[in-house]
Amino acid sequence: MYIVKAEADQIEKIVDISVRAFETDVNVGGVKGDCPPGFDSVEWHKQMAREGHLYQAMIGKDLVGAAIVLLSLIWIPHAGMSVQMLFTEN
Repeated sequence: MYIVKAEADQIEKIVDISVRAFETDVNVGGVKGDCPPGFDSVEWHKQMAREGHLYQAMIGKDLVGAAIVLLSLIWIPHAGMSVQMLFTEN
């Protein structure tokens, strides 16, 4: 698997994967409806892509998931990257 910046034409597929991933959390002990903000929003994922935060996970040429990666400057000098949301196909 490798991760690259999300392609605009993949965003709707990414949202579909996100919805399936987070809505099935209840099957592994998650609380129904306890999903991250924007997990089911095409517009929110487009915004994350425009801001450079949305990455897609690939196996070969197949899209299998995505991640939201943010640069954190809050704890200077311990600034770094953080993965805010990561989801893959089941």
